[in-house]
Amino acid sequence: MLLLSTCSCFMSVFTASWLGGLACIFSTSLLFQILVRPCSNGGGLFFCPQSPNAPSILSSKDRTAYHFQPPKNWINDTDDSRLWPRIDYGNFYASKTFFDSKHGRRIIWAWTTETDSSSDDIAKGWAGIYSFPRTIWLDNDGKRLLQWPVEEIESLRRNEINHQELELKKGDLFEIKGIDTLQADIEIDFELTSIDDADPFNPSWLFDTEKHCQEADASVHGGIGPFGLVILASDNMEEHTVVHFRVYKSQKNYMILMCSDLRRLVLFSTNACIY
Repeated sequence: MLLLSTCSCFMSVFTASWLGGLACIFSTSLLFQILVRPCSNGGGLFFCPQSPNAPSILSSKDRTAYHFQPPKNWINDTDDSRLWPRIDYGNFYASKTFFDSKHGRRIIWAWTTETDSSSDDIAKGWAGIYSFPRTIWLDNDGKRLLQWPVEEIESLRRNEINHQELELKKGDLFEIKGIDTLQADIEIDFELTSIDDADPFNPSWLFDTEKHCQEADASVHGGIGPFGLVILASDNMEEHTVVHFRVYKSQKNYMILMCSDLRRLVLFSTNACIY
């Protein structure tokens, strides 16, 4: 079971010497559970009589906090907060959820902002929008929170533009023409001819993936990558957002790094960064 806390008031972090580290205080009006499988099959249901040792997870809007395994005390997978997973690495604030009983799903949405300064927000008269609602659920082993835009978004699509079997070589750019709306929903599949040239993965990157995205931005060539999309681009490319991927080779498998570079999203933005 996953107990997800969407903070409606605040979360404060302070140094607690008697705990030997940081302590988090959550103020929330919402705690809910996500079941991986039925209680009778060993699933996670709070106070589940058939499975008294089923783990629970407390998660905030951007980080997983602690695991609770009855009847033991609080247990955390790692004491290093840099390795705690997040729901969203971008501007995803004040999330709220509700349970859709008709379709048996938990839906979450949140407030998302641009990276303009406060003075720019005042000048233009707005500061952000609500994100697309997402369905959230746990994977089969109950350790990872998965999410995807709700299926109803499919009904909003119009005027499809389709390209298939495009071959792009190193340095190529292909412009998708015919998009004259302010918003486009893009689905894209990349097929690599080989991944043998993937650079080795450095485990230390896991401690600060955002820093690694800044160091390995779209201008830095690697074994496989970067490849991806240039979106929200002005005609002269002064403003644009780069969403790019890299493939790395770890000891047992391959790792994929996804970065979203917002530094050119808005010209003269002073707060933009890379996620």
